Amino acid sequence: MQLFWPICASLAVAQLFADAQESVFAPEEQVFLLSFVDATNGRLLNALPLTSSPFPLPANLPDPITILFQPDPEHIRGLPPIVSVDFTVTDTSGENVFHHQASLPPYSLFPRDGSVFEGAAKASRALRVLQEASDHSFLLDGDHTLEAAVLRDGDASPTIYTVNLTVDTGGSSPLTNTTLALTGIQAANGESSSQWVGSLKAAAAKAGIAFGSVICQAPLDAQNNPRCRYGGEAAYQQIVKEELGVISAERECKWWTTRTDADLDNIAFDACEQIFRLAKANGQKARFHTLLWYMDVNYGNVGVWLPTLSAADKRNQLVGHIERMVERFRTPEYPNLIHWDVVNEALDDFQDADQLRKGGYRLRDTVWYPDIPEFIDLAFVTASKAAKAADALHDTPMPPMKLIYNEYWCESADGYSAGKSDALYNLMKGMKRRAIPVDGVGFQSHVTHDYDLFDGIRANMRRLGALGLEVQFTELDVSCGRWEHVGAPEGTGNWIKCGDDNEWGPEIEKKQADVYRRFMRVCLEEPNCTAFLTWGIVDKSTWLNRDMFRPDYPLLFDAAYRPKQSYIALRDEMLAVNQTVARWA
Repeated sequence: MQLFWPICASLAVAQLFADAQESVFAPEEQVFLLSFVDATNGRLLNALPLTSSPFPLPANLPDPITILFQPDPEHIRGLPPIVSVDFTVTDTSGENVFHHQASLPPYSLFPRDGSVFEGAAKASRALRVLQEASDHSFLLDGDHTLEAAVLRDGDASPTIYTVNLTVDTGGSSPLTNTTLALTGIQAANGESSSQWVGSLKAAAAKAGIAFGSVICQAPLDAQNNPRCRYGGEAAYQQIVKEELGVISAERECKWWTTRTDADLDNIAFDACEQIFRLAKANGQKARFHTLLWYMDVNYGNVGVWLPTLSAADKRNQLVGHIERMVERFRTPEYPNLIHWDVVNEALDDFQDADQLRKGGYRLRDTVWYPDIPEFIDLAFVTASKAAKAADALHDTPMPPMKLIYNEYWCESADGYSAGKSDALYNLMKGMKRRAIPVDGVGFQSHVTHDYDLFDGIRANMRRLGALGLEVQFTELDVSCGRWEHVGAPEGTGNWIKCGDDNEWGPEIEKKQADVYRRFMRVCLEEPNCTAFLTWGIVDKSTWLNRDMFRPDYPLLFDAAYRPKQSYIALRDEMLAVNQTVARWA
């Protein structure tokens, strides 16, 4: 009997692979995440979900890899914490060829030591586990099954998850396939992709505007919490490289991704630096986002230690953090890193009309205010001094470092954002009067498909321009969902999801494209509008596909990396420019 079972198992597994049809996993079923490992330091680079079974792994891996058990956090809320994950890999004979138990997050197929991962990399015809002497050829020589036995707190037995792995020699693996982008879609006027001329980056260069997007790469934050899930897909990387002239980190440079404690000598720069290295390799400009954001205390573990500090210690943290970030990245290695978001979202959503008329404004109560009343001025002055110190140290000519204040619900001087836009103007006017080194303002511009306040945006841009300030669209996305009451600030009123009474389809997509087009038109016509960035590029990675907002489709490419009407609208608007505006440098 002991001999008979392995023979039966061998035949059963072999037949299973022979008969298997590809099974595509729904988002909630995508529990495995393949992550690339930096062979030089063992850090995770970027990742992609295993979206089908069998999942095709390329015969030639571009980087070492590991596989994480890491479901999308949106689909596992309320489940008990994980006690352990037992990974087992079997071949078609049913033989166990690899096993590893992980008891701490992130749960990795290959062992790790803290944030340093061992990974599988191609070595001859096999995969060698880095830092080990033994070869593991199970990912290259034939088909295999990966099993994760997940034991949660209180469970009597583990839940079993499986995915079949196969070797792809035809270039169809999401790790290497870049043919999905810019194919298979037609514009409303019948224009096919084969008739397109250039990319968004090329069109922007013709129009004389810096065009780009935030991107998300790091699959984990500094506390090993799951974050970005699609940065490792080859089609995503192709779009980033070919379509964007500027890239910015969505999360990688924020406090909650770089800080785990109050030790200023323990800042984790790696994930942030990865963005700037990518921009340099792609020949792109880069943007730093962000040196100071009050919401950092709501993510990672920043909220555990930062709010407990005294006002004096918070001041030291603010100054020290900014100094170290500027010291690290204001170097000749990154001359393409020009714009820095210094302070993000300091203004209160609700402003007092009398206070505004007197030239004042209301700041939101945060971890920084009112403990440090002048924290905005302090942040900008610190960044400016640190930049000058870095420039003197390196003694190498570099482009000026532009310091930006970034804010939402402030774009238009009319409509629901009028009060906050007046507060923004008063804040900037006061900073200029006090000779605080601020170079520009970022309008985040998270809007809905029925947005129509463009005259107010133009008026706001012009009055800020009169103060000597650049204006940039820094986080534009155009949602299908909307607030029940126009102008209801985030967190108030009811959010009407896409599909509740405004089903996503050609009509809303056309409205969305028109909003994108009109934003671009304002920017192209106003000389102090110096950059145009979207808050992501692919619908499946948008922040609006979580919590109460999901589902939504606010960006330029759909989940299959096909360009939408908004892509075509932006490209056509830029290509239509006959005479470039003399834009501010």
